[in-house]
Amino acid sequence: MNNLKFPLILMSLLVIAPVILKSQIVEITFGEVPREDVEMTSYPDDPGADAVYLNDYGLVKLSSVQNLSMIVERHMRIKIINSNGFDYGDYKIFCRNGDKVKNIQAATYNI
Repeated sequence: MNNLKFPLILMSLLVIAPVILKSQIVEITFGEVPREDVEMTSYPDDPGADAVYLNDYGLVKLSSVQNLSMIVERHMRIKIINSNGFDYGDYKIFCRNGDKVKNIQAATYNI
């Protein structure tokens, strides 16, 4: 009976873990920015911050429609509080030869 406990516990964890991990991601919708995020003049947890990452999550999928490819989705929301934080708005995409970059969306909001 002890020989079956470990595989049973391991299988249970493998089934439950993705549900627990998925539930921790707070997805935000592109284009919908809460007014309090736009009006923020300082970050309460760090009043001296020049910029704050309000949200940053990603998703990686493998696709085999024509050939094996990796699809990376990343959604970031950065609040630039003052002019010293402008560099936090820069984002670089690193690619190898033959990689394709498609469907980039970006927006800037201010009052």
